[in-house]
Amino acid sequence: MRRALALAFATALGLASTTALAIDAPAPVPVEESVSPFALETIGPAPIDRKDPLESVNRRIYRFNAIFDKWVFLPALRTYRLVVPSPLRRGFSNFLSNLDQITSLTNSILQLDARKTAGTLGRFIVNSTLGCAGLADPASHIGLIDYNEDFGQTLGRWGVGAGAYLVLPIAGPSSLRDGIGFGLDVALRSYLQSQLIDLSLLDPPYLAWATGQALQARDDQPFRYGEAGPFEYDLVRYFYLEQRRAEIAF
Repeated sequence: MRRALALAFATALGLASTTALAIDAPAPVPVEESVSPFALETIGPAPIDRKDPLESVNRRIYRFNAIFDKWVFLPALRTYRLVVPSPLRRGFSNFLSNLDQITSLTNSILQLDARKTAGTLGRFIVNSTLGCAGLADPASHIGLIDYNEDFGQTLGRWGVGAGAYLVLPIAGPSSLRDGIGFGLDVALRSYLQSQLIDLSLLDPPYLAWATGQALQARDDQPFRYGEAGPFEYDLVRYFYLEQRRAEIAF
């Protein structure tokens, strides 16, 4: 999911200079009150103006995320970049991405997708060996695709609709389905990593490790709140949902 969030944010930022995208959008198609939240993705409202039943709560969380990012995340990130040189940050990012292949492999198997399972397993083996435990990424250089599957995609492949759009605290854009999947991904990743480094989830060293992961994830993401214009919330929502739909169909 980390790649989906980054792409949605970056795309919204890149389209900040476009005009009339939201202004000229036609009125949304009415949605019946009896429609289940998990069926909303089948409705066909206009781009940007699509139904957002949780909009009031979502916008509050979005504002909280913007404030948290400005006053907590970005100052911590500046310190992180000052202390950790760029080559080390890139190696750490590669290492974390390689660990994520375990989650991706699990979801590829759950999707019964032999192509993604074989590709993800091959990528993990190449980067774990030739890439020095994942610090380098030779798998990309030889053309092995990073499928980056998650539980939200797995649920989608088995027919679970995205449901209502949902902004998660700190994590950002999601949906009812992807929010559930995100929780499962975090639980699996945390368990595997705690076993790998043999630490309790509440031990200070593990908390420091988790903080480092969060900072590196933010370092990998170019998005800055408030730079995509007055329709930023709508742009992020639209491109996130479209990107997730494309990932599930792939």
